[in-house]
Amino acid sequence: MLKAIAHELVEIERRDARTDWAVKAQVRAKPRATIKRLLREYGYPPDQADGATGLVLAEAEVLAAA
Repeated sequence: MLKAIAHELVEIERRDARTDWAVKAQVRAKPRATIKRLLREYGYPPDQADGATGLVLAEAEVLAAA
């Protein structure tokens, strides 16, 4: 299950990544919502979803910078 979540998250982040998304809060809202929706879809524990979302966004910033 975690492998499937990770695979979809990478696809989503690569599709939605833009050069300015890490700077503007408005642009960051779409990936954040997409990540939360995907975690809910896979039944990720709601109490841990905020931490996981932050971690995914931090990793996406690293991918976007590369």
